Amino acid sequence: KAFDTRRTFRIMFHWLVASAIKVEAQVQLFARRCILYGLRLVQFPHISLSSSIFLHPFIRPEIIRIQDEIQAGMVETALLNTFEFADDGKHLMYSYHCDVAFGLKPKTVLPALQVAIQQYVHQSGTIFTRLLQDNSGSTFFVFMENRKHIGANSELSEVARDTFYNVSQYIQNLQDQKVNE
Repeated sequence: KAFDTRRTFRIMFHWLVASAIKVEAQVQLFARRCILYGLRLVQFPHISLSSSIFLHPFIRPEIIRIQDEIQAGMVETALLNTFEFADDGKHLMYSYHCDVAFGLKPKTVLPALQVAIQQYVHQSGTIFTRLLQDNSGSTFFVFMENRKHIGANSELSEVARDTFYNVSQYIQNLQDQKVNE
């Protein structure tokens, strides 16, 4: 059978009470089963699920703002069709994290409410991006490296840098075309 390589599954383990030995045994068993079925298991840091993207004070995500809604839709389509990103689903982000991080006002007004944010992950597992939208129609593409997966591997780090560079060049070309029209 053929697998759809654009498909990802988020698997999370929640351990209430377990010894480290049992947890490690289950994780190793799961990793072996993934290899057996030809699946690739990639670890993601907590920030990939966190409402706040500024958990680490010395690591800042790359942010690209697109004011035109049509261009933002084109970039989102290109992430999936051209740049080999996969849909990672909608994640919840508190509206006050949007306000603090970007000074934008999301569609909800109450700071305790959560906003659904679209997230994509690159098929290499090295980079993921979130799309934040404000009331003025601007879309912020927030790119974050998966440092847990990349580690000290320079090849994976280069894949993440190249992916971000290619996407940012695509966005720049779209914006240049609009200016020239």
